[in-house]
Amino acid sequence: MNAKDFIYSVYINKVNPSATAFELKYEINDSTYWLLKVDIDQKLVSIGNQDNDIIKSQEYSFISNREYKLDVIVNDGLIKLFIDNSGIASLVYNIQEHVPGNIIDNLSTSLLDYSNRDFTNLNTLAGDFFCSGYDVIKVINLTDDNYKLDATSEYTINEGILDIDDEYLNTLENNTEYKFRAVTSLTDLDFYIKTKEVGAQAYPLVEKYYRGDDAKFELSEATEVSRVFIDQQEFPFEQDNVLVTIKNQDLQTIKSGSHTIKFYTKNGRPETNFSLYPATETVPELPVPVSHTFLFIDIAIFSVLIIGYVVFTIIKKKGEEKV
Repeated sequence: MNAKDFIYSVYINKVNPSATAFELKYEINDSTYWLLKVDIDQKLVSIGNQDNDIIKSQEYSFISNREYKLDVIVNDGLIKLFIDNSGIASLVYNIQEHVPGNIIDNLSTSLLDYSNRDFTNLNTLAGDFFCSGYDVIKVINLTDDNYKLDATSEYTINEGILDIDDEYLNTLENNTEYKFRAVTSLTDLDFYIKTKEVGAQAYPLVEKYYRGDDAKFELSEATEVSRVFIDQQEFPFEQDNVLVTIKNQDLQTIKSGSHTIKFYTKNGRPETNFSLYPATETVPELPVPVSHTFLFIDIAIFSVLIIGYVVFTIIKKKGEEKV
């Protein structure tokens, strides 16, 4: 049983006084170490490491000759131990350094009575997640603003396999890893799904948009658009096949300048940039060339007047001298 994330379940009972503690172990790179120990005599549950050192322990009021159900869940960097479906973990520890390995137990040599032993490898395969034995209450896409999936259309559960619908996955960002959480009757189980690499693309229809114009965008394929966001603000829109239009009156709420628009479609969430300009672009006024023609005329006229005045003065003066 080789796994990183898994669920291990078993019923144990110490009937034989010589029975030893229950241990769940890992085999990694030819070395064996215990991950979890349940000691009924010592009334203790504990987590160990590769050196067989106790790194966390918790007392529990075990009694002999009584059956206990153990659920060990290793999921998304945490190990949890549940006893008798209590709904509250008796032991929780962060094991982020944990790597995949071969899971083994000591039941065949412990002399403990046991039954209903079950192991589930929590792998995600094309949207499949194994949750056998636990009732799924709801499924949440933690990455997508904690979106709660619709149980009737966006996921199904069949023979313990939780399957996220491909049509729903196609509506998400392309080439992106999403973290999901299955809330079950026992605990929360987290898993990851990476979406397909390529989806629809979007392009502005013209290079510049002006106030008073509708903003039109073209999609690379005819896929249904459900929502449109400009700079993370949702906007109403109209769609005609591959053409998506934002009416000019709806664009009044955004400022002139560069913006990012994102389309939520059935084939990804393409985005593109566009620019919005004022209704009339402001053109800088050029300085009016200075004309010197009238200046020269004025100077000439003024010069003639001065010369005339001087000549008139001289003639007048000579006339007075003769008298």
